[in-house]
Amino acid sequence: MKKIVSALFSSLLFALLLCSLAVPAFASAPTAEAPEWNEGDRWGYGVEVDFGEDLGDLMANLTDLLEMVDEVQSVNELSADGGSEFWMLFEVTDVTDDSYVMDMDLASMVTLDAALSVTASMPVAGTYNSGDEIETENMTISLEAGAEVTLVVNMEITYDKETMAIEAVSLSAKLLGTADLVGENIPQEDLEFTNTTYWYENYDVHAELKVDLDLDLTFDPCLNIWDFSMSVNDTWWSNFTASLSGNLTGYLDVQGLPDDVEDEIFDDEFVEETGITGFPIVFEDIEGDEGSPIDKGVIGPFDSGEIDLWFNCTDYFEDLYDMTNVYEIRVMTGGEGVPFRFFYSSDAGFMAAFQMDTEELNETVGGMIDEDMTIRASSDPDVVEENINEIVERQGELEEDDGILGFFTDPPYLGIILVAVIVVVVVAAVLIVRRK
Repeated sequence: MKKIVSALFSSLLFALLLCSLAVPAFASAPTAEAPEWNEGDRWGYGVEVDFGEDLGDLMANLTDLLEMVDEVQSVNELSADGGSEFWMLFEVTDVTDDSYVMDMDLASMVTLDAALSVTASMPVAGTYNSGDEIETENMTISLEAGAEVTLVVNMEITYDKETMAIEAVSLSAKLLGTADLVGENIPQEDLEFTNTTYWYENYDVHAELKVDLDLDLTFDPCLNIWDFSMSVNDTWWSNFTASLSGNLTGYLDVQGLPDDVEDEIFDDEFVEETGITGFPIVFEDIEGDEGSPIDKGVIGPFDSGEIDLWFNCTDYFEDLYDMTNVYEIRVMTGGEGVPFRFFYSSDAGFMAAFQMDTEELNETVGGMIDEDMTIRASSDPDVVEENINEIVERQGELEEDDGILGFFTDPPYLGIILVAVIVVVVVAAVLIVRRK
């Protein structure tokens, strides 16, 4: 018992010492004052990810599993490669007595290539009654897919100079993609009560996708994401209404889909709601329901009710993400935390990093991404600008080639995941103004 009491006392003393050390450090964190920007000030951010190593390990594991299947004679090819990059450049373009005007350029690109070829003992095509011996033959099944998607966003942000709160945002975005899906001898099976039918199909699916989005968003009063002078543990509210208007144009044209898949897409409910009976789907032709934010490509104009955002400066770091005097800021709305935080550097006068908690998305895609996605400041905005220009140039090539191919129809629904990116960046504005 004496040893237990002694251990507890030692643990308590250690905890008190930690607290005594933490309090002075916490209290010594400096106060962040409102920055003074000058025309031409720039900040660059970016992240680049190579999928090759992770996909290579995954393909190696899948190869081992396939080789354990008795029907598989040989795994001829099983490969996947790809990568992604995401860049943002902020620049102060105008300074007046009352406001700052800032331009933000964003460019992102995702590429993915995959190939599968397996020789296996497969049922001979035909219908077999229950109890029949199923004839088999060696058959090579192959599937090839390639995808490239680019997103370019240009944004103008107006800040109130005295409070550094956001007055208005004007945004334009373009999403283009290219993808192919070709398959040979893809097995099909139809199970009935007394018999089973086997057959094999070839696929050559192509689609064309183009999305152009323009938005104008104003806040009354301004959206106050900072509250200078700012210190650790400071909290503040931003209560405002938002007005939104804009346009959405573009199309999706898919060719080569099996008839039954196309029939499922254009079912009675879809046709009744949109008036569209087949491809191509032209976005500006879609009529919105009553209360819909979009009608024939026109967004709004409409106003939100009052929106209440709660901000909290939760932590301070002397050195973080290659910047000094950094403050962590979290956001809450409707009593719930938003899975997004940002880090402000008082020395740099702008953000050190943006971070999104992707735990829920990570669960959806089976743990393929990190739980925290961090976009960090770059030491050289010129390099960020070069990377953005390369993606813009690549997007222009895709548009000139008219080879805009989407991949929104087959698992794992990578197109939906990529659209989530533009939803977060752009259409979040629609969700904000609709929230009450």
